[in-house]
Amino acid sequence: MSASILIRAALIAGVAGLAGCATPATSSPSTGEGVPARHFLAKLTPYCGRAFPGRVVEGQPASDDPVWNQPAVLFLRCERDGNILSLSLGEDRSRVWLLGSTPAGLRLSHMHSHPDGSPEDLNAYGGLARDPAPTATRVEFPADEPTLKLFAEHGLRASRDNVWALELADENTLVYELKRRGRTFRMAFDLSRPQTPPPPPWAEMPVR
Repeated sequence: MSASILIRAALIAGVAGLAGCATPATSSPSTGEGVPARHFLAKLTPYCGRAFPGRVVEGQPASDDPVWNQPAVLFLRCERDGNILSLSLGEDRSRVWLLGSTPAGLRLSHMHSHPDGSPEDLNAYGGLARDPAPTATRVEFPADEPTLKLFAEHGLRASRDNVWALELADENTLVYELKRRGRTFRMAFDLSRPQTPPPPPWAEMPVR
């Protein structure tokens, strides 16, 4: 499956449940200092086509999944449809984050796949950006309606309060964040240390 097809499918899935909503995007009152959330896409442009090492810098509570102790590499690819950020954790290439504009607003989607490229059951979830964003370097994504429905189907009641964020903490650091009551998870990627990109994510392997 090509990268463009992958991101289109995810973004379409993410906004399918929003068509009937009166307010298409989660928004916060303008303070006069906010900027359009979609402008964050341009902030990532200088890093397109490169891969960067990362690590978990905060985990409360700490995960007992050993995969998070593996070397982390984030590969940022910029497509016409949006940005594809594939996360490799050692040999695990199951995770892809998609960041792109939809008719409803800027959306962050999480794709999870099996080694053969087939999607996991919990897949294509994420959030619509609060718009305007508080700053040009941080965008927050509360769980959107399709994600709330998906979490309910899987019995993930606590996850309904998820707010994800992407932040350029400084010129050398990209932060991925997840927060909800009783849960904080943050990964930091060192943009000053580009390295050889990892193999393609499992999501781009042909399904067998």
